[in-house]
Amino acid sequence: MAETEIGAGRSADVRPDTLAALQAQAHERLLKWHNRRARQIRENTSFKVLSTPQGDVKWARDLMPTSDLMVARGGADPIYKLTRDAGKGIVCYGRLTCDGGFMLSRHAMGLRFATQQGNAIFFWSLNFGAPDKQAPFNDLLTKDSAARHRFGWRAGEGDPWIETIAWEAQREGAKDYLLLLMVEKALKVAKGTAAKRIRAALETFKRDAAVDPKGLDAKRAQLAKWYRALRQ
Repeated sequence: MAETEIGAGRSADVRPDTLAALQAQAHERLLKWHNRRARQIRENTSFKVLSTPQGDVKWARDLMPTSDLMVARGGADPIYKLTRDAGKGIVCYGRLTCDGGFMLSRHAMGLRFATQQGNAIFFWSLNFGAPDKQAPFNDLLTKDSAARHRFGWRAGEGDPWIETIAWEAQREGAKDYLLLLMVEKALKVAKGTAAKRIRAALETFKRDAAVDPKGLDAKRAQLAKWYRALRQ
């Protein structure tokens, strides 16, 4: 965000105190956005807020009051102890995608969800650097994160945010959407009365799921049940 606001000014010898001020503004803006979204998420009692401080202890400390879980990079990470002392849950760091190819890793996530029935919902609230206009859901184009394809979104006031249940194709952790794709792919080659019944029910299911955030576990279980039935 600081890079975006500085723009071409970086080549004109930006003063260190000016750069620090811009970074502080971005930090405050992100924190305000995070806190507002956390309050909205908690309106549904089945949702929890998972924060990813990217290894920044100060940022983790600021996010902690409105977070239920915090991502840490193992027991040696200072954020691990900070989170335990705060009585919050810890999710150890792990990349959800792989360098072998984003599409392949997304498909693998869908298969893993179908077999393990995961129940975590990730709301990514951090976005550093300038967004790529061609792929606005990827958060940073640098050598460090270009291959991660984490979901991110601009933190400006009024910017839209994307809910998991909306079946968005380009979000990280889109297990629900991928399971839906698996069912639809299986339906393309399936025949018989069972496939016809599932095909008709799926259209209503998609309309309902896109607007109703309740009953996520039941919706996922229904998709998995249909997928197993089509694969038999």
